[in-house]
Amino acid sequence: MGRFAISAATVFAGALAIGVSMSQAQNSSGTDSAENVRTDSQGRTCFHVANVRDWRAIGRKNVFIKAAGRDAQYLLTLTRSEASLPFAQTIALESRPSPWLCSNGNEKLIVNTNIGKQSIIIADVEPVQDLKTARELVKKRSEAKKSRVN
Repeated sequence: MGRFAISAATVFAGALAIGVSMSQAQNSSGTDSAENVRTDSQGRTCFHVANVRDWRAIGRKNVFIKAAGRDAQYLLTLTRSEASLPFAQTIALESRPSPWLCSNGNEKLIVNTNIGKQSIIIADVEPVQDLKTARELVKKRSEAKKSRVN
């Protein structure tokens, strides 16, 4: 299991406090030369939780992740909304059975809330160009969903 916590408060100050607690890291022949990205057997994009360097909540159901390495930026989509996500100071990423996060139903984003820790399953991991692209993608999907409802 890989578990990775990141504090947003120090990110804004220009530094990043990281707490990492992992079992054995698993290597795969599907990794890139930087050993930070891979594709699993079902073609899903995966990243190693220890490589996360920054994050930003995009609304209540999405998180932008910046990992180590060139082009290592991802949009996480959660299975449900979490009202406290946009205000969170710290998040944790949990992946099982390995430290590779691939959206296979075993990965969770954990947020500290005023009622305790909330664990939310990660539905999707998508590579994105940057934070702006991730925000535009979330906005586009939200607008498409609204138009289907109306």
